[in-house]
Amino acid sequence: MEHTIHRPSDACNEPVISANPRDNLRRRDPYIITRNGAMKAVLLDAGSYENILEPLNLLKVIALANMEIKAGKTKRVSEVVTQLRDQIGRR
Repeated sequence: MEHTIHRPSDACNEPVISANPRDNLRRRDPYIITRNGAMKAVLLDAGSYENILEPLNLLKVIALANMEIKAGKTKRVSEVVTQLRDQIGRR
């Protein structure tokens, strides 16, 4: 699910959010909360938040893997296969 956050219709100030919390949470689109015209926070329903977390966690794993590759912390596939076979054989 993609959301464009910078639509003027999504922006509202804090009193509007506070006055209508149930109505705001029924929406699936994010709300931009502004203070003095500047974006301060984004209000999402729980489902949308969970949908964002999974890809972010995957990106973290990919970033960590890339750092390990750059640092030379890699093994040949044949080494890993040999280690796995040894571990399985010990059980």
